[in-house]
Parts: sequence; C-alpha cells; structure tokens
Amino acid sequence: MDLYTYNETNMPGHVFWQIRSFYRLHWAHIVDPEIMHKPTLDRPGLHARHVVLMDQQVLASHATLVWKMLDIDGERYQVYGLAGVFTYPHYRKQGNGGIVVRECNRLMDEAGDGDLAMLQTEPHNISFYEGNDWTALPDAKLLVGDHPEQALPIVEVVVMRALSDKGRAVWPRLESTPFYFGDFMW
Repeated sequence: MDLYTYNETNMPGHVFWQIRSFYRLHWAHIVDPEIMHKPTLDRPGLHARHVVLMDQQVLASHATLVWKMLDIDGERYQVYGLAGVFTYPHYRKQGNGGIVVRECNRLMDEAGDGDLAMLQTEPHNISFYEGNDWTALPDAKLLVGDHPEQALPIVEVVVMRALSDKGRAVWPRLESTPFYFGDFMW
C-alpha cells in the first residue's frame, strides 16, 4: 500500500469520489447538504490536506488534516484538527487507520506552527487515538454554533495533542472550562 497527501486541487478524481462515497454512506446525517452537491470535500478556510492510504487504485484509509486560528481567553492559537478519519471495512483491524493518523501527526509536528490539535470522536474510538499519540479529555466542553451565546456543546469526546509550550500552558483550562470553538468544528 502507498501513502499520499493531497489537497483538493491535486487530488485524483477516483480518490475524491471514494472519499465522498464514504462520507455519503456513513456520515450523511452530519455532512452539510450544500457541500454534498458541490465538487468539494472541505469547508473553505481550513487549509485541508487529505492523507490517504491506497491499495493500488482503491482507498483503504483516509484522514483530513485541517487548521484554523482560535481565540481562547483573548489569545490566538493555531489549532490543527483531524476530520473524516475512516478505514473502509475490508481494510480495518490491520493498522491502516493508525498509518494515516500518524502521518497527520508527523505533518503537524514537521510544520512546527501549531499550538494544539483537536478532534471529536465516539467513546469507542478513544483507545485508537490514545494509541496514536492523542489524549482524551472526557470532561472538555467545546461549544459550537453561529454565536457564542447560542452555541451548543459537542456531544462526542474531545481528543487533543499539545504541539507547543503555549498549547501545553492552556491545556488545563480546556479540560475544565467550556470554550467557544466557532460556528463549526471541522
């Protein structure tokens, strides 16, 4: 199998449609309907890179690495995130998901410009992420919505990595105090 990193401008069509198909089948309830009918996978402004593990022309595993600037207590942080992490059923339980997640970790670490990395996941996935250098924060409360006053907490478990001293310093606050993430997570 081969590992590739693409953005939407250099992604081959057959890879794009395999990612889109998985999204439509497994996450139709959370995927923005407007995006589903456009030739894009990502919201604008997230600097998305797609890490894919291919078995010749067949997509085995995928993760999207994104980032945005986030204000926490009046300070700006560059926050990376993982989204759309999946492995097609035939390729599960073989370590393939870990390969794409560790590649995303490597890309974040190599860039050296991030403060934190965050993702949201279901409780049954926590051990997978913890085995790939992420830490679950089961009591963290991220709020998402159009306005901070009307934001709702994310219901999944927040999983994080600290990427800088600044990120490590704010970590304890994120474990205990709700904070506004923006109008959407990733």
